[in-house]
Amino acid sequence: MKLAKFVDPLPIPKAIKPDYRKNGVTRYTVSMKQFYNSLHRDLPKTKLWGYNGMFPGPKFEVHKGERVHVLWENKLPRKNFLPIDTTVHGAEKNNPGYVPSCICMVARIDLKTTDIQKLGLHRTSRRQVHLSSAK
Repeated sequence: MKLAKFVDPLPIPKAIKPDYRKNGVTRYTVSMKQFYNSLHRDLPKTKLWGYNGMFPGPKFEVHKGERVHVLWENKLPRKNFLPIDTTVHGAEKNNPGYVPSCICMVARIDLKTTDIQKLGLHRTSRRQVHLSSAK
């Protein structure tokens, strides 16, 4: 099957609304869960794992210096529908029943290199930091 290129609009993630703002901290809740979505106009809906039932998304709109707390809720099925790569840290064979999930987001924040290293993050450019987690 050959798919036509550039026929679907570019998916622009919707901005997530905060749960609340209190004592200078903005709080968000994001649920990682399974849902169905079509990735091309000529394809049926497919099973996806994502955030708040959106692909891609959601988008966080925050201001420089704003303190943010995100509660990540893992509502993924216990059984993975894809084979698990047991060479990835946290998904070893001796860890039965573990459902690995990844929190991958690009945060446009300004941190010193030493702060990034202390947090176990890696810098991909001057203004982007990728946050990842095995749980």
